[in-house]
Amino acid sequence: MDFNDTTEQVAFRRRLRKWLRECAGEGQLARHGVRSEEAQNSWHRDLYSAGYIGLSLPVDDGGRGLPLTFEATLHEEIGRVGAPSITGVSNLIHALHRCGSDRQRAELRPGLISGSVRWCIASQNTRAPASRS
Repeated sequence: MDFNDTTEQVAFRRRLRKWLRECAGEGQLARHGVRSEEAQNSWHRDLYSAGYIGLSLPVDDGGRGLPLTFEATLHEEIGRVGAPSITGVSNLIHALHRCGSDRQRAELRPGLISGSVRWCIASQNTRAPASRS
């Protein structure tokens, strides 16, 4: 198995690194911060505007139709520069794409991809003992 980047992935990585230097470079990333909700939303919107959200979603569903390896490259490069992670929104968009109803996808997907909708992920451990309050 060959784990080297394809020609397309090399070009994508170069463009992404250039964009990250400009947008998340020294001094630029500080405007996003890592802690505040609005800073996270701003970072998401910047990534969306640059075409980096929903990379592997089908084009008809608001994505770019690229292989999942491009999403892996995106997350790797975001981590490399220390920019805020977008793993949560990526997971949520893909969960909605695979498991959501047609109505849910139509109503929620555009805002989740663009960053205009605030979101959260909750989970429950069904094996945990019940609370005895």
